[in-house]
Amino acid sequence: MVSKLLHTALHITVIGLAITALCVIIISTNNTGYNNFTSVHSWIGVCLIAVYLVQFSFGFCTYLCPCSPGKYRALLMPVHRAVGVSTFIVACVQCCLGFGNVLLEGQPACFGDLSCQNRIEYVGAFCVLSIILYTLLVLALIIPKPWRRVKTPDELK
Repeated sequence: MVSKLLHTALHITVIGLAITALCVIIISTNNTGYNNFTSVHSWIGVCLIAVYLVQFSFGFCTYLCPCSPGKYRALLMPVHRAVGVSTFIVACVQCCLGFGNVLLEGQPACFGDLSCQNRIEYVGAFCVLSIILYTLLVLALIIPKPWRRVKTPDELK
């Protein structure tokens, strides 16, 4: 139960951060005079938040609340796990696309030849590589069966 509560608390934190980030992005684009939701990156982000909220609600009602039967939980766990992993991968790709949008669109010509004075292109590249490495490490931890969490007695029913 502790791992389920920790899992839930982390996801509630992520939802709060995602909504905060969405509000900040809308406010900043309004202040700069750009239109909201005009790129593929923005629409993927909105869809990703929607899928994440549905996944969280589904998981909360199915696995944290004791009202759903164990057979139902066991049947839906592979779907819950697959949607969760897919959402994580798309979120990491979305972060990399966001760095690409910020670093490449409408920026000075120095980005193409890595000659900008403040070397911000190196920071962006380092962030993208870090996100890719983080994604691969998390996938290496959650995909192999021997590293998965042991089922609790209520999940074995």
